[in-house]
Amino acid sequence: MQITLRQPEIEQALKQYVSQKGFNLDGKSVAVDFTAGRKEAGLTADISIEDLPQLPAMEDEAAKTPLTLVASNEPAVAAAPAEVAADQPAETPAKSLFS
Repeated sequence: MQITLRQPEIEQALKQYVSQKGFNLDGKSVAVDFTAGRKEAGLTADISIEDLPQLPAMEDEAAKTPLTLVASNEPAVAAAPAEVAADQPAETPAKSLFS
């Protein structure tokens, strides 16, 4: 029997191994870097465990209130057309080669 593991599977297995050794990985970023050595040195995995940055708590009560969408029958306001400079001629529509 032969079992083939790809890099994402190996990384997941290493994370499980580190977790079973007593490291808490909740709220942490885990990066695995592989290095291929020469001859008998084989493959080495360097595992970096970093705390994820905490987002600041929202203090404004209005920011905590969920947004509500309201349907409206009124058309959206269109942007005002750009003014054409007096010294520039107005653009002419492109002519078709087939007409």
